[in-house]
Amino acid sequence: MGSGNLLNQPKTRERLADLYADDVVALAVLQYLWGILTDQEKE
Repeated sequence: MGSGNLLNQPKTRERLADLYADDVVALAVLQYLWGILTDQEKE
């Protein structure tokens, strides 16, 4: 079974989308917190 066949399964694609969304949210939070820290250092 190839990886292409795996991506064609709806459940797998949904799980990948959920994982990707979680990563995006985590990155956004980290960037937000990092922005606050760097802003405080500039003052």
